Amino acid sequence: MAQNLNEITLPAFSGGINTRDPEYEIEDNQSPDMLNLWFKNRALSKRDGQTLLLSGLDGDVYRISDVYNDYRAVHAGTKLYKWDGGDTATEIKAGIADNRGVFVEFGDTLYYIDGAEIWAVGDDYAVTPVSPYAPIVMMNTAPDLSESDEGEAYNLIGAGFTVKYNGDGASTAYSLPQTGLDAAAVEVSVDAADLTEGTHFTVNRTEGTVNFTGGTSPYGAPGTGTDNVWITAYKTVEGNKDKIAKCSVAIRFGGESAGVVGGTRVFVMGNPDYPYTYWRSDLGLNVSYGMAYFPDTSVEMFDQNSEPITAAVKMEGKLIIFKQSSIFAVGYAFDGADVYYPVRECHSSIGCDMPGSVQLIDNRVVFANTRDGIYILIAYDNDLENIVKPLSANINSLLLAESGLADACSCDYEQYYWLCAGGKAYLWDYGATPYYNYADYDRAQRRLAWYRFDNIGATEFCTAGGLCFGGADGIVKFTKNKDDFGQGYAAYFRSKAFDLGSPDERKTFMCVYPSFSGEGNVKATVSVGNENTDSFMSREYDIRSFHWYDFNWSAFTWHVIKYAKTYAMRIGMRRASYIQIKV
Repeated sequence: MAQNLNEITLPAFSGGINTRDPEYEIEDNQSPDMLNLWFKNRALSKRDGQTLLLSGLDGDVYRISDVYNDYRAVHAGTKLYKWDGGDTATEIKAGIADNRGVFVEFGDTLYYIDGAEIWAVGDDYAVTPVSPYAPIVMMNTAPDLSESDEGEAYNLIGAGFTVKYNGDGASTAYSLPQTGLDAAAVEVSVDAADLTEGTHFTVNRTEGTVNFTGGTSPYGAPGTGTDNVWITAYKTVEGNKDKIAKCSVAIRFGGESAGVVGGTRVFVMGNPDYPYTYWRSDLGLNVSYGMAYFPDTSVEMFDQNSEPITAAVKMEGKLIIFKQSSIFAVGYAFDGADVYYPVRECHSSIGCDMPGSVQLIDNRVVFANTRDGIYILIAYDNDLENIVKPLSANINSLLLAESGLADACSCDYEQYYWLCAGGKAYLWDYGATPYYNYADYDRAQRRLAWYRFDNIGATEFCTAGGLCFGGADGIVKFTKNKDDFGQGYAAYFRSKAFDLGSPDERKTFMCVYPSFSGEGNVKATVSVGNENTDSFMSREYDIRSFHWYDFNWSAFTWHVIKYAKTYAMRIGMRRASYIQIKV
């Protein structure tokens, strides 16, 4: 009886991991189990290795700023550093809270909110607490407060406030709108001349009054004028500053042409004591007082449910704000006199409880939650709640089992979305497999290429001459060397279980022809299995090819593999319905 002899060529393994479907039903280019490999430069190859770029910091790296005046600021442990992007960092401030904060650049100044203080990093990298603005809360004010014009709102982050009075030439006692004043000196000017407390006037802090007949050289009743008497006093309201300093999210937003990176104000949120609330700063320093002024009236609440605000990102001129199980879009409108921030709900049952997962990918927002995995928000104008699409069905069985998901971090680098949690990194190759908005969610997800790497201890990603991340040991950089900190790492790929179109037919598999290419040495073990065994036969290949980036005397050769090299592996595997290959 004649036997059919068939030869098949496996496709490029560019489909990533698929753990959702049975191993024999995944796409031909997918893998049910793969680690530390990705399809890049038209070949399945090991991920880049890692080297410790910067060490000796005070503790875990919590945050790394964007480039600011040619350097970056780094928060590690209880210190801030000025980092040159290489192997040098200079301490610029100690006494920073030992927890994750947030950087935001606004009005030509870099700020850091650490949970206890709001720090300003100057263009020379000098670090000081923000100096709060003392708002003018009343104008055209009578000395006894019987008449006045409304002024600015009180400043949440500062104790100071100013009142402008109309002197009447007779009154010597001026009442302040607050009692129980702080011990800080009260500042007074009359007709633009500064006076001194204790010399020209006295202050009753309990009652909140200024007396111009007191002091060693009393000034007497200020003369008649309009707003000619200025008094600045201080009253600390317990907990006010913490409303801003405890926020974990800070983002610029507002303005007709703000775009994705601009914004006329800083919105802050994510305060565990006020989980539904967000606040707005004053206009930027070039126009007004910026981060030195958070009016106590510039506050909004999302109290539709009991879940906290977790993250925010800008998309298409809107500020997208996430709660754990809902999403909102905040707009901007200016009618020539007043600014408005209209709000609409985008989704009422899907949200984000992994704040570090949020990234803007091709003008769409990618985010994750610990319940269902990774999603993409494709628009903000939603009546049917169909604008949030799942992305991660292929990897959810792995991803959702990781530890530390709530503390995950992410980045967008070279058309890969990276999500790192529990020492593992999951990558979506959105350049090769972008999201298409199919009505069939399963079809839309199944085609997406996801990869998994391990030994990635990232807490914060950044780019400095390549992809880097901060972690427990300092700042790490990915390199072309295929080792982690001088040590090798495991990498493997398992193919689909192929039945050649006839799963019920017993077959004899005669040969497998693995092909290898690459710059530098390759050492690989190829195993062939079937439905009964994972390894019917294995063979190791040690292929040496000279290249400078992984030069090693122990594996030295002048031989260079210019093109892919194919090997014949005779297996003679009989009475098997499936064949599966692991490399």
